[in-house]
Amino acid sequence: MRPKRLVRAGVAVLVLSALVLAGTYAADIALRYAADHGQPPRRPQSVPQPTIPTPASNPIATTTGIPAPDQAVLIADLRAPEARVLAVDASGSRVGSAPLGADEARRFSLAPLRRGGDRFLLKTATLRPDGEPDCLARADGTLVTTACDADAPAQIFQFSPAGADTAGRHLFNIRTGGHAVKLDGAGSVRVDAGGAGSAFAFVPWNAAEDPFD
Repeated sequence: MRPKRLVRAGVAVLVLSALVLAGTYAADIALRYAADHGQPPRRPQSVPQPTIPTPASNPIATTTGIPAPDQAVLIADLRAPEARVLAVDASGSRVGSAPLGADEARRFSLAPLRRGGDRFLLKTATLRPDGEPDCLARADGTLVTTACDADAPAQIFQFSPAGADTAGRHLFNIRTGGHAVKLDGAGSVRVDAGGAGSAFAFVPWNAAEDPFD
């Protein structure tokens, strides 16, 4: 290569290097200026990351049919503005309602009187001093807990499909001895003769023998 060409090539390399350094220096100055003046520095755009849904944004899963005997469930009225579930009260002897959530007071299991039958005992997750669950029973227009007795008519419940809500969740009416279980606007549980009662969904929560933890 001739000397003149070598000189020109060397000059070109020096110019290119100077431009790269100038660009880097200018970018650094711009970032410092932005930081000093309270402006967020501009960074290269990154690929958006997928949003991980939080439990509050996840849809509430419900059963499509009557839960199996080994399935613990919340018995929930999911109507707005606040979902409520059946729950054993602090005395341990009566059933009221509580906000949607999971603890032993709010979980139950359905025990069929015979395999494949349509009549059930509703067993509690809370246990008696002898280690056995209670069962729900109809008494004085409400629900109470008592020792399980499959021969007691007030403890036998039936569940009839009540369609689905706007989210596609399957709903059921709960009846005992011709009386319907319902939650009123104040969250009180009533068992009244006549009418369909409230439409409940079964929200699965662990196995019935876990016990419900």
